[in-house]
Amino acid sequence: MKASDKIVPRELFFSAAAFVQGSSLLTSFFVGGLKQNSWIGVLIAYLVSLATFSLYLFLLSKHPNKSLVQLNEAVFGKIAGKAISFLYFFYFLSLVPLNTADVVAFIDNYMMPETPPVAISILCLVVVIFAVRKGIDAVFRLGPFFSIMQLIVTISFALLLLPNMKPYNMLPLFDITPKAFLQGVNTIVALPFNELIILMMFMPLVTEQNKVKRSLFGGFTLGASVMLMIVLTDTAVLGPLLEYFTIPRFESARLIDVYDVISRMDTIFGLILIVLRFFKISILLYGAALCLAQIFEFNDYVPLVSTLGILAAFFALFAFESASESYDWGQHTAAVYSSFFNILLPLLTLLIYLLRALIAKLKSKKAKKGYA
Repeated sequence: MKASDKIVPRELFFSAAAFVQGSSLLTSFFVGGLKQNSWIGVLIAYLVSLATFSLYLFLLSKHPNKSLVQLNEAVFGKIAGKAISFLYFFYFLSLVPLNTADVVAFIDNYMMPETPPVAISILCLVVVIFAVRKGIDAVFRLGPFFSIMQLIVTISFALLLLPNMKPYNMLPLFDITPKAFLQGVNTIVALPFNELIILMMFMPLVTEQNKVKRSLFGGFTLGASVMLMIVLTDTAVLGPLLEYFTIPRFESARLIDVYDVISRMDTIFGLILIVLRFFKISILLYGAALCLAQIFEFNDYVPLVSTLGILAAFFALFAFESASESYDWGQHTAAVYSSFFNILLPLLTLLIYLLRALIAKLKSKKAKKGYA
């Protein structure tokens, strides 16, 4: 990595928030199943994800100044650790074309339908590659601006939509099966929230290590709060129609009309969503390149960025044949796929760490008795 790649706690805080806010497009993946219970699902998923991040930070506290790759080697051993890290690399890299495909589909369907998807995909990844090659500090420096911008727009939209909100739209509650509710919560945990584990690759770059936990938890809480506000607003405005829209937030924004002066706010939402998704993809690509570089012990990740970016742009074109296929993937498959990497692997890492610590403790006691 570059010597200039340093992250201050304030940038980590807002970048974590912006990363989660960049997933606001993904509300369509869980509101269809959770319906008016979506806001409850967001709250529960927030608590589950806090536990996941606490697990990672606990492990990193036992292995300070180590990235996720270095942590895996310390816990599993060098060879097994590299194998586990390669699984994470595959996961991080797969998220790049999947998120790019979401952007391409959104722009193609809602913003510029006449533009060829291949042109959108290439342009998207060219910008991302350029940003990542400049260094992660250049990307994280934009986090505060993007996050605050999204926060202001979300609050403004909520105020402007107040005339359209109906209390009865929040009902009925708990009218779905426990299985459907758990599936919806798992989707929120695995997709918008736990993808944030990519930041574990950057923990050694934070200048003030004693502020890592507070910055990460604070940024995640801010990002989750914005998503909660979006879900609450969309539910109060759209009610039972919520589950029938591919992008509920876009439909809510279309309803804003203040004396024919303030209208067409869906365009603003679209632009901000694209910017935030660019930011998220940049972090994912950087994390994938850094992960691969550390697995093979390369001195620099920069030569890998262009190659991985080109591969991502290519696969983004073939990720989904249509928006409905993407929607079906998000609702029924994506959470299962992601849960292996951002829920099961962390639990496995914790289990192996605790077992090794217990074995070491027992050996130490046995050695002391033998000495006595």
